[in-house]
Amino acid sequence: MVLPWLVTATGLVVVSVAQNHIIVLMALTFVTVGLLAVMGPFYTLSSSFLSGSAAAGSIALVNVFATGLGGFLGPTVVGKLKEQTEITRLRWQRWLPR
Repeated sequence: MVLPWLVTATGLVVVSVAQNHIIVLMALTFVTVGLLAVMGPFYTLSSSFLSGSAAAGSIALVNVFATGLGGFLGPTVVGKLKEQTEITRLRWQRWLPR
């Protein structure tokens, strides 16, 4: 499970320093591949230790933390960043694709 995380981390580092759009696109592809590669082993890890309804409960708990926490924290963090940096909608549109 370490290799996909290393691929993801390397891709994120390349994205943050690259100047060329093609290199950024390739690095984001590696980030996506790394994140998707870790999902299978991550979800089956709890099933290897638990069985029956405990395994189902642990998978449900992983899903709650992944979707519930991410669905709450993502918009909250973006909202706080917009408040603190006073980024207006026009400045955000500069970064959006046309």
